[in-house]
Amino acid sequence: MTSSLRPGHLLRAAFVLGITSGCGSSLGPTDLVGRYTLARVNEAPPPQVVGATISCDLLLTGGRLELRTSDWSALTLDQRQDCSRVGGPTSVTSLLYLGTFHVTGSTLTFETLRSIDDTLRFAGQIALGGVTLSVSDVVRGLPGPIALQFGPRQPL
Repeated sequence: MTSSLRPGHLLRAAFVLGITSGCGSSLGPTDLVGRYTLARVNEAPPPQVVGATISCDLLLTGGRLELRTSDWSALTLDQRQDCSRVGGPTSVTSLLYLGTFHVTGSTLTFETLRSIDDTLRFAGQIALGGVTLSVSDVVRGLPGPIALQFGPRQPL
């Protein structure tokens, strides 16, 4: 019998097995404390175009996720706005989100306050030393949802 699984399917299966196997205990916030580097944007390595207009492209070029239980956690997304096709400038900036996180089963939710009445929540899966978050923030120019994969975890 031959297998029809391609390498990408095997990797996804390994992530699922990593989440669901174990000794019956689930991960808690202290298990996830660390620094994670942006590895993939919508399943492709950065830089990746995440928005465009007639004049400009918006690319995510990198990022970091720092999870802490005793202080603010941080999500930093490096972006480049390239307007060179119409003779405009290229600018590089970083978006910084300070917030907290919580874990429910294999789902991590990062929360950041824009104001008392406006909380952004980016949620995603935890798997094999990495975190995937679904991010959307139209106010700051990130149309979404954008799937961001961070990992592997490094100590703080």
